[in-house]
This record gives sequence, structure tokens and C-alpha cells, in this order.
Amino acid sequence: MLALILVGWLDLHTAHRPLLALAPADLFQGQPQAAQILLQAESGHPQTFRIHRDPFISFPSRSAAYPKSSILVRSRAWEYETLLPDLGLDAGLADALGYTPARPGWVPRISQVSNRAFWNLTGVKYLVWGIENASPLLPEDLKGLEEVGRLPDLNLVIFRNREALPRAYAVTGVRWARDPAAAIRDLQDTDFPRQVILLGAGQSQPGNLLVPARLTQAGDQRFEFTVDQDLPGYFVLADSYVPGWQARVNGAPARILRADDLVRAVAIPAGPSRLGFLYRPWGFRLGLWISLGTLISIVIMFAHIPARAKNLKLKLACWKGRDRP
Repeated sequence: MLALILVGWLDLHTAHRPLLALAPADLFQGQPQAAQILLQAESGHPQTFRIHRDPFISFPSRSAAYPKSSILVRSRAWEYETLLPDLGLDAGLADALGYTPARPGWVPRISQVSNRAFWNLTGVKYLVWGIENASPLLPEDLKGLEEVGRLPDLNLVIFRNREALPRAYAVTGVRWARDPAAAIRDLQDTDFPRQVILLGAGQSQPGNLLVPARLTQAGDQRFEFTVDQDLPGYFVLADSYVPGWQARVNGAPARILRADDLVRAVAIPAGPSRLGFLYRPWGFRLGLWISLGTLISIVIMFAHIPARAKNLKLKLACWKGRDRP
């Protein structure tokens, strides 16, 4: 019991405090240095792409940054400045392995594609890398990437991947993936057209149109986009296809399809379209109904307390009357 009380106190004590309770708050007030380079490279328009920070970047323990701080505080400040996954969300920078991921783990087949193919598919336009690190990636994974910034004191270099697809876009072409192995081969193929998506079943059709979408609203459980293309086709959102998401196209419910074996797609008509994605898993709805039922039961129980108390008083009065001579 004492342990639960202590954990609860620590949780409440650290709420709305710095990222590390032992670190000074001013370390996390400014915009991370890596984020400044990225936003400058994108002219201040985030959210249309993802980043990927290599987890094997080594911490420069002898860095001149924050020389009077302890190594624990310096390491936390370095993680903030170098965009450890999810620490760039305040700047609108989503990491491929962060809170809004396109994780391949639940689809083992997708792990067979190359790193470059995965980055392109999930909209990873920028890679935050270490100048000196022990990354297991092969040199060809970084071949042809454009360097856009370097922070030697933080052991950091940032590359741009110009081959990455937008995080949200519309296409007109569809190819039917005959089986999972065929899908993997197509995704690995460097000549596979960017204007075509893979679907699990249906009629293939050629297409040569790719239109980036505009993000109009973003949140933890809701995304809204607008897109305008001349022909009917499919809207693609490079987030994981997982149960629980609901989609609307121009206000009407729409079926979410699994495209490219990993991401989400919905059919859209020609012309301008408004698209919304809302996260409402069945577990959330079940919990909501259980909570509502519990609340109603409590209200009914308390509503009957006065009547029960009155009946009890009457019974006690009757018993007392019988006991009198």
C-alpha cells in the first residue's frame, strides 16, 4: 500500500514538470537545435513528413554544452536537442518510431523490405544521424541522401531523403498484390511507380497522378486533410493500418483499406475532398459503456437510499410497538 501511495505521489509530483524532474526547466524551454534545422529546411511547414532519429547515435559525454551540469542532465538535454523520438512533437515533428508511428512490427512481412523502401513508404523525409555512431545500417542505406545540417558539438548530422512519399497524398493508380511475397517484391522494386498503391484485392488500374494532401487538423486521435485531384482514386495516409480508426470522406463514413501492406487508404471521388480520421477502438467504446452503466447503477442505488431508510424506520417503529405491554 505504501509503495502505491509513493508511486502515485511521484506521478502527480512530476505532472506538468520538465522532461526530467532532476533537470532544470530552462534546458527544455527553447526549440531543439535539430528542429530548427529541419523547420528551416522545410520553410516552417512540418507535419507533411516524418523524421527518423537513429537510435545508435552516441552521446558526446565531453561535449561543451552545459559544462556545469551533471552527466545525467547533459544526456537528457542532448536527447532533447537531438530529437529523441517524440521529443520533437511540440515542434510538429513526428518520428517514424514515435507516438504516431508506422510500425512494421505487427506485419512481419514488411520487415523484409530495405530501410530506404520503408523510409520512402512511410514519409521519412529527414534522417537525424550521428557523425560518429555504431549504427548497423549499411552504407548504401544512406547513399544519395542530401546533407542539410550538422551539429558537431551534439555529434549530429541531418540528411534529406528526396525520394520519400508525402505523409498524406492521393493517387489514381492501383495494383493488385497477388500474394504477400509479390507485395514485398513490388515494394522493393526501385522502378515501382510512386503514383500506384498496392491493395490486397480488386481490379488493377494504371495511374500517373500523385497529389500531396494538406493537413488541416492534427491531434492524438484525430486527423483531417483536404485534397483535390481531377480523377477518382485513393487517399493514402502513411500511418499504420490498425483496428480502431474510422474514416470519413466529405462527411460520409468510408472504409479504410490496407495499402502497401502497411498503411491506410480510402477511396475518394474526383474533385476536392475533405477527409477525417478518428480513433475509436472497440475497447474504448466498451469501457465507455461499462463506465456509463456503473454510473447509472450508482445513481439508482443512491436514489433508493432515502426510501430504504424510511422503510427501515417504519419497521423499527412497528417492532417497538409490538414490544410495548
